[in-house]
Parts: sequence; structure tokens; C-alpha cells
Amino acid sequence: MNGATRLVINSSRLKQLRSNMGLSQEGLADACEQRLIRVSIATIKRAETDRPVSNRTAHNLANFFNIDVADLLTNKASATVEKTPRKQKSKLYLLIAIHTSSDELMAQLSKDISRLTTLPAIGHHSAKLQLVPLPSADAMPKEQVLNQLVYIWNNARKAASIIKPFSLCVSALYCETDQHALSQVTEKAAYHLTLFNRIPNNRLIVTEEVKVAFQQHFYFNHIETISQCALWSLDHELNLYQGSRIGLLGRSGELNQLTSIIAGSLSHNKRTLACVHGIKGIGKTRFLEEIGRHFHSNDVHVVYADLARGELDWWSITELLLPLSDQKAKAFKVLIIIDNIDLASDRVIDRINKIRSPDAQCNLSILVSTNTATLTKVNDRLQIDHQFELTQLDQQECCKQLQDRLNLERAQAEQIIVSSSCIPTFLRILLLRETDNIEDALRMEIQSRMELLSSAQKQLIHILAIYDNELTISQANGILGAGNCINQIIECGLVTYSDFHKVTLINRITRAIILDLIEPEQRQHIHQRIAEILTSNEDNITLALLESANQHYKSAMLFANVAWCCRKIAYLNLESAEYIAAEHAITEGLRYLNKADASPIQARTCEQPISESIEIDLLLLQANLYKQQHGWGHYKLEEIYLSTLDKCELLSTTTRKMESLFGLWSFYFSNGNLKMAQYYAVKSDELTKMGKNNYYKMLSLTALSNTSLWRGEHQNAVDNAKRALSYFNPFELDEILSVEGQDPRVLPYYIIVMAKLMLDESDSADALAELLDIAAQTSNLFSQAIAYQTAALFHLHMRAPSQAKYHAQRLFSLSSENTFAYYQGLATMIQGWAEYQISGDSNQIGQVVAAYENWMTNAGGTLCFSLYAVILGELLIAERQYDTALELIDDAALASLQNQSNCYISELLALKSICTNDRRYLDDALSHPYCSPRQRRLIETHHGIEALVD
Repeated sequence: MNGATRLVINSSRLKQLRSNMGLSQEGLADACEQRLIRVSIATIKRAETDRPVSNRTAHNLANFFNIDVADLLTNKASATVEKTPRKQKSKLYLLIAIHTSSDELMAQLSKDISRLTTLPAIGHHSAKLQLVPLPSADAMPKEQVLNQLVYIWNNARKAASIIKPFSLCVSALYCETDQHALSQVTEKAAYHLTLFNRIPNNRLIVTEEVKVAFQQHFYFNHIETISQCALWSLDHELNLYQGSRIGLLGRSGELNQLTSIIAGSLSHNKRTLACVHGIKGIGKTRFLEEIGRHFHSNDVHVVYADLARGELDWWSITELLLPLSDQKAKAFKVLIIIDNIDLASDRVIDRINKIRSPDAQCNLSILVSTNTATLTKVNDRLQIDHQFELTQLDQQECCKQLQDRLNLERAQAEQIIVSSSCIPTFLRILLLRETDNIEDALRMEIQSRMELLSSAQKQLIHILAIYDNELTISQANGILGAGNCINQIIECGLVTYSDFHKVTLINRITRAIILDLIEPEQRQHIHQRIAEILTSNEDNITLALLESANQHYKSAMLFANVAWCCRKIAYLNLESAEYIAAEHAITEGLRYLNKADASPIQARTCEQPISESIEIDLLLLQANLYKQQHGWGHYKLEEIYLSTLDKCELLSTTTRKMESLFGLWSFYFSNGNLKMAQYYAVKSDELTKMGKNNYYKMLSLTALSNTSLWRGEHQNAVDNAKRALSYFNPFELDEILSVEGQDPRVLPYYIIVMAKLMLDESDSADALAELLDIAAQTSNLFSQAIAYQTAALFHLHMRAPSQAKYHAQRLFSLSSENTFAYYQGLATMIQGWAEYQISGDSNQIGQVVAAYENWMTNAGGTLCFSLYAVILGELLIAERQYDTALELIDDAALASLQNQSNCYISELLALKSICTNDRRYLDDALSHPYCSPRQRRLIETHHGIEALVD
């Protein structure tokens, strides 16, 4: 190339056109790409800084803005193509960088590459740089140089192994003379050395210039872009002229089936998407490569990308799709193959869905792969047309094919089958080794490599083997400590980058051998280190990490740590309403505490670093679980809270003691024992006055106010509830919701609404509206249930049956879906009352009775017995069942007297006066010290009372 067509674009004009469309430089590049116009952001930046661009770029930009190309040029009169000569850079050189830790491989590669050139090699640490001038077209076609380099690379791959990897990176130089080219090598050396830590082993990597020069003859896969320089991997398996060294074993049936599906898609102009899935190592990548080679040999344009290596080459795809927009190009067919599609970004997914649009008919098919575990997620994002599972190969068939196709002895074939477990990836690795004692040789090599490592480096490899997963670079550096570099351990050949931020063992065979080399006494310590790594960042710890850490602590025989993990797991499951999983974690944690001794665990893992502290936390979580599932009055709660209260006295832990006191209050309160409830409410209030925890002050005041409400002390209830709300801290809400299972504001608001209603204060409705707003803003279901209960009771006492029914139905729907037994019963009871008031249906009496007996008896029903008696007694009296009503009312009045539950005593006395036709009970009701203004009005306006007065 002696010259190139170059034009200078009017940068001001380009910026103006871009700004008029509201596009940034990146936005313009993306917009061009969406319209299948190839203009990169680097080119746009070049054009806007008055530097020359190609004639093609100028016309592409003109097409995008729908203007004449002359309107873009600095000198509009010079719209004709000009030739800007290069600075005599008449020679193109390939700069080949070799990197390997193996002296034998370095010698072999250097010798082979030196045959391509007479220029001397330049050594630099563990790398060598070699210049190869491309011959003139008359002397030799340029693709033959790369063909020879591919041959050299393939020979090196035969000698390489997972222990002795190598890298080849090829870039291009334009220089006037050999001497000038050599002078440039030193500068290029530092650049190539930075690449070696970021490119995969045993591959031939080229830069953009080399890819463009040879892309008509070889297939290249995009790796990444570094400093605006795109890197490409020459894919040996999809070389357009060569097949695979090892044929596809045992997959002929699956291959025929899938090729038939894709061929049908291409023949009928359907943009279908097929997905190959299976377990890791089953051979998905190899299978996709064989599919690609098959269709390439049948004149289909194949685009192949592995997302584990980098993003898709969208420019190549765009150029391939351009002919498809021409309806005359019926014979043009494209197959896009994407390996590891589960790693795709949202942008990649959006583009795939766009090119699959049914509006455009063309010969295009897409084939992707993923692990079976991520198949559902992939299907949700892409809507797969055909799912194709690869299963484990049949051992007998595989053994036979190894003998027939590769001429192996039966004993050797069987050895390979056993060593690989018949997993395709392992089979392939073993078949590429040229030794009879494959496994023993690999084991000895790994042992020798391990002996060269420091103790910290060995520990990292042991951790990777036992963890059987990736570690981030920061985690790996934390294990290695000061003085150890991650690149040093990468060079040993046992560890590799899984992406640019994570490391892993190079393959599963290596892992199996390393696992076998680890001494039994080392394993417990390694399991402990893995668990500590997984739980090191408690602020961002996930359920999956905790469950993994839990298994490692079990293997380390650290049972107190297992219980600590169980506590965290239960906490997260309770937060997400996964009650069964939470209960399992709590039970397991308590069981492992019984196995643990009294030795402290790491101080960072809990507030009180002893197992007794973890036991208290587990018991309190168990109590919260029962409260959310069965209500505050569940019979198991008393024993749990009394136990935790005793343990708190021994540990002098105020926080947990407060939770235990409040739990005991809630239990006795829900079971109608207001005397004991008042005792624990006062005890909790006394405890909080000695501390500075506002949340617990809020809890104790809520307990006092709720007790006052049911004791009939309505003004005290309002005052304490308002004081409780004054201690609310919105910044602590999320944590409170996850632990307690409800918004701490809803109970004080409930108390304020009901107490103000009983006091006949006009702003009670405003307080209810505020409570319903809080419920609408929270996703916490328990808090919503309390709000709906409040609304239903409010309208019941307001004698508004339609509105009471509406809120009761909302409460019933919510509580039924989430097994909130108490609220389910209360909702049904209020619904029955409302339906009777609306329709007079006597069947509703049975519904009220069933609601209380089926749902509320074992879930706080004792407290509500007086309310139940008022509701049911009113309905029975309306049906003239006076004797039944009287018996119920007497039982409720006696229970209220015993439990000091005075909230409904005046209404019970008023109903009794109707049943007995005795005005004395009416007088007792109206003169009772706990008869509220609202109850007085209800009694005086009741039609049965009016008849009695007359």
C-alpha cells in the first residue's frame, strides 16, 4: 500500500450536525451502528479534531446525516477523492511476540519463527520479539506467511500443556527500512508485555491491522480492546481450511439433529434461535465449533463468538447482515454462534432480539450455548425456539470410537475413559497429550510445580481446588499477602484468569490431582479460610455465600461458626418471608450449638463472641418466625422468651433482654392476660430508660399504650403511642423490618386511631388515613395487615358495614395468601357482621363463630374474646336467641374481669340488659368508669336499648 484515500472533514460542521440530533460522540457511533453504518467513536474523535479520515468514512457520515459528502468537507470544492501518500512506509512487518515460561518451548518457537526472517530476535525477560517482513505479492501471497505462522503455532500447541503454556501476539508495523523497524521494537516490547497478562494461553492473538489484512483467509474471534486497540484471536478450531485434530466423539446423532434444525431455519427464512445446554465440561463449546465448521463448508457465513473471552464483534455481524437487507440476496445465509450466552450483557441481548425481529425476512439463524443451571434465565431474556441438551457420553460407545477412529489400544482407551470420567472436555485434554502414562505424568508435573511455590501461593491453589469456584483478584491477593504477586502464580501454569477480575484453576483434571495431593490435616484449615473469605464482607453478604460458607465451616468442624452462619441464613430468609427455609436454618443452628464447645469464635462474627450469644439470637429469630406465621399469642413463644430472658441475665446483654421482655409482653397481651402484659410492659420501659436505644424506647411505649387501650385507659393509650412515634428513626426502618417483621409505626398508629375513636375525637379518621398511607408505602405484609385490621375495626365501630366489609376483604385476601391466622379470622368475623347488617342473612352467624374457632382460638383469640362476644352477641340478639347470647356475654364479661380487659365491658353489660330485659345492667354500663364517649353513644342509639328504655 503506497497511499490511501484521505479527506479532512469540517469539524465544526460535524459537531453542529451531531449536536442538532442531541448525540454525543459515543451516541453518534451507536446510532451509526444501529443503521448498519460503520463509523467508530475513535474515527468520530479524529474527524472532529481536523485529522484526515478515509473516503469511506466521509461518505458513511454523509449518508447518516442524509447530506451530500461535499457539505462535510473543509473545502467543499475538494469533494473529489484525493490521494494522501504515506510517508514512504512501503514495507509491512509483522511483529511477533513470544511469551512462555518453558525454555524448551521458547527455543522451539524461536527456531521456527527465525526461518521466516533474517532479522535478529530481541529478548526481553521471558519474552522474545521477532520482526517478519511481509514479502511482495509477486514473491509470495501474504496469507502464506500467516499460514506458516499458524503451522508453527500448531506445533507449539502439541508441545505445550496446562503446565507449560505459551502466548503468541502479532501486530503490524509500517517502516521504511529494516533498521527503522528494529528501532521501533523496543517501544513495542513494553506494550506486548502488558498484553501477556490479559490474553488466553496457547492462542495466537493479533491486532486490528493484522486481522483486517488476513480476515479473508482466517477466522478471528474478538478478545477485547486495550487503549482503543482491538485484539483478536485466530481460532484454530474454526480455521477455514483445517479441521480439528481430534474429531467429535460420540455426538453424531446430536450433530445431525441440530444441523437439520438450523438448515431448516436457513432454508425457510426463519430467524430462529437454538440453545445448546449441559453441565460444565460436557463439550458445548466443541459441539458449537463443529456445527460452525459444518455450515461454513456448506457456504454459510459463520460468525462465532465466545462471551467468556470477550464481547461480540458487532462490526463483523453488521457487515454480514448488510446483504440480507437486499431481497435479491436469497442465497446469502448467516449463522451466528454465541458460546456462553449467559454472560451476555443487556446490550448484547437487546441486539440479538433486534436482529431476530420478525418484520425482516432473511436467511439468518442463531445458535447459543449455556449451562443447564442458567437455561431458565437465558430463556427469559431471549425466548429460545429450540432447546438442545448435551448429556454425558456413553462410555462403551466412546471407548469403541477411541479404538476405531484413533487406533488406540483397548487398555489405553479405557484408561482415558476412567481418567476423564467420559466428560468431553477432559477427554480432549488427555487425547492431546503424547504420553502413555498421562495421569501419572501430569501428577508429577503438578507436584514439581507446587514445590517451587511459597506457602501462601500453595494455600491459594489449595483454596481454589477445594472451593471449586473462582476468586476475585482482591481475594487472591488477600490470601497471597505482601510480597506475592498474582502474576507469579499465573506463570506456574496451574492458575489462570477466568476474566480480568477473577482467577481459577486451569481445568478440572488439575483440580482433581491437587485435591488428591492435599493432606487430610490441611483440609480443615483450608475449609475455614474459604468460609472466612466468603463472609469477610458482612455488609454485602448474600444467602448463597452464607450457605457455601456454612458447608465449609461444617467441613472445618467449627460448629459454633456453623451456628453463626445459620443465624445469618435464618435472618435473610425471614426477611424475604421464606419461612420454611428460615425454620430449617434455626433448627440446624441450634443442633450444631449442642455440638460446639464453649470456645469463642472470631470476634467479628457476632456481637457477643460466645456460642450462648448465638443461641439467644437463634431463639429470638425462632420467636419472630412463630409470630409472623402464627401470631403473637402462639403457645411456643412463652417458653422461648422466658429461656432467652434467663440467658440474657447471665450475659448482661441489654439489647436481647429488651427483645425478650417485649416478646413476653406480646405473648401475654395476645392471650388476654393484661395483668402480666402490664408487668412486662413496665419492666421493658424501666430498662429502656437506662439506655439510649430509641427503637427499644419506642417498643416499650407501644407495649404500654396497647395495654392501656385494652384496659380501657384510652387517653393514656394516645399519650404513650404519640411518645412512641416521637422515637421513630426512618433510617433504621429497613433493619427493623427484616428483624421484627413489621413497621414499628403501625401499632402506635393503630392505638391512636382506636383510642381517639373511643374518645369520640374527630381527628381519628385523619390518623387512619395516615396509617393507610404508611401501609401503601411499605412492602411489608404484616404491617399492611395491621393497617387493614385497623380500618375494618374503625368502620365497624362507626357502624359503617359497607366500608367495614371492604377493608375486611382486603385483610382476608392478604392474610389468606400469607397464612396470618389471627388476621384471617378477624377479617372473616368482621365480614360476617357487615354482611348481616347489609342483607340480614342469618347464615353469617355461623361464619362469625367459625372464624373465631378455626383461626383465632390459638392465635391471640383470648384477647379478642370480648370483641367476638360483642359482635356475635349483637347478631344473636337480632335473631332473638337471647339465651345463647346471654351465656356468651357472661363468659366474656367474666374473662374481662379476670384479665383486666375493660375495653368492651360496658358494651357487654348493655347487651346483657337486652337479653335479660333488666335496666340495672344498662345503668351499670353507662356508669362504668371505662365506658368511653363513643361506646356511650353506641349504647344509647342501639335499637334494642331504645326498646328497653321505652
